[in-house]
Amino acid sequence: MATKACVAGESSLAVVKSPFFTTLLGELRNYIWRLAVIADLPVPVSNTGLTEPGLLATCHIIRKEAGCIYYAENDFDLLCDCYDSTAFMLIISKWEHFNAVGRLYEGTGLNISVSHIPSWTNLMIWLKRVYAWLLPAPIMAEGMCTMPWAQVEVQLNWQRLTLVDLDKGWDDEVVRKA
Repeated sequence: MATKACVAGESSLAVVKSPFFTTLLGELRNYIWRLAVIADLPVPVSNTGLTEPGLLATCHIIRKEAGCIYYAENDFDLLCDCYDSTAFMLIISKWEHFNAVGRLYEGTGLNISVSHIPSWTNLMIWLKRVYAWLLPAPIMAEGMCTMPWAQVEVQLNWQRLTLVDLDKGWDDEVVRKA
């Protein structure tokens, strides 16, 4: 084990001492990173994750430098299947990690698609995340954050009756029995 730690330390030191990092200006490295990580099409994100460019897995320094560009300058297509907000949570955590979360508040770089398959359970989880300020609130949901969750849940359950009347798919009990 000592050998592996030593090798890892030596390789990390080699990266830091590499002329690529010691003599090449940051602006030129960023230009190279952009050529390598900026996608022509939006990057798909689902509740199972997203595929990052292999370059981000080479070393910590490259991950930090190129990852910031990848997450700040690419567009992302989120597929929230059955109102599952996991993909939304994933991209926000990546943006926070790479200091690109400002894009969320600018309203740029993110296209959200929700499948038309209803799931009351997933919608409630999504709204709980909004309520806990883990996800941004759509304008229509901002008022709910000032009420106790129990009151919000009662109002949502009343609205659910209308949804079930319009589309039986919103009744998770019916879906589970099928």
